[in-house]
Amino acid sequence: MASYITNVIPRTLALTVFLYIVAKPRYRLYLISRFLNMFGFGSLELTSSANTVQLSLKAGNKKVQFADQENITLRQLVDSVVPPVRLNPLLSSGHLQTLYVSLGKGPSAKIHYKRRLFVSDNTTYPGSFTTDWVVPAPSTPEPRDTSLPPRTHNFAEEEFTTFTTSEPTKPLLIVLHGLSGGSHEQYVRHAIQPLTATGGFDAVVINSRGCCYSKLTSSKLFNARSTWDLRQFVKWIRSTWPERRLFAIGFSLGANILCNYLGEEGADCELEAGILVGNPWNLDVSNAILCNSFIGLHVYQRGLAAGLKKLFERHVDVIKQNPDIDVELVRSAKYLYQWD
Repeated sequence: MASYITNVIPRTLALTVFLYIVAKPRYRLYLISRFLNMFGFGSLELTSSANTVQLSLKAGNKKVQFADQENITLRQLVDSVVPPVRLNPLLSSGHLQTLYVSLGKGPSAKIHYKRRLFVSDNTTYPGSFTTDWVVPAPSTPEPRDTSLPPRTHNFAEEEFTTFTTSEPTKPLLIVLHGLSGGSHEQYVRHAIQPLTATGGFDAVVINSRGCCYSKLTSSKLFNARSTWDLRQFVKWIRSTWPERRLFAIGFSLGANILCNYLGEEGADCELEAGILVGNPWNLDVSNAILCNSFIGLHVYQRGLAAGLKKLFERHVDVIKQNPDIDVELVRSAKYLYQWD
């Protein structure tokens, strides 16, 4: 820390002052904000239309502004509840924060799960997927099941039957993780913890096929249009608990899958709300942006490809049954775009 104060900060300050002098006026505010980030003074920019989209009611031709019963718009709600940003001075950028979490650093959210396997009812994309349900910590520690992530155990049949015949009063949050991730990811656990501990929610994570220590039972993995497992699961929940309030949140690729699901379901969607976090809205454009910077190409593209290749090798005996897959070509991929 002393070295950071005596070396990094003065040099950064000198560079910032120099760039401020030579930069055009429209870039100076940005330079100031970046320097202040080093001391934890982050900035959060909210972007919205001056006139938000009006919603058409199912009955009649009337259109209404999106607002609650007290006529508070979504933008006003966000402005009122989002707290000031206070960054860690040593983690003043998104790149540093991403690296820090990827190394397994930071406080741990110790979420306990019970896993349930679902067999797909989709004849075009047969297979299976797993769901991890958040449960209370056991009163006595259970031995680790090394075939599953930490603090995760399979539902026993009788246990799951009792679980599904209960009448829960809490709303249920369905969580979709990012590329090659799962319920064990830090960002998933940290998002779930406050909602299930004190927020009055139950939560369940849908693991993409083959992810999070799950067995792959078909020769195809997943992509941004893989909405069929989510659709089947939501229908199952609705038939099991007809009156239960349902919400969903997706991260990164999971956000894109959720976004596609919401669009495909339209007015028939069973979810009351969907939250998209870090959604790569246009995958082609997102890929081009990653390829156009050194850190994007050699850190993120390589890192994402490495995660997928690790997943591929874990299930290669099943995946290679697909005649369209060139195993050696997949193994030679260094970047995410080559994998695609």
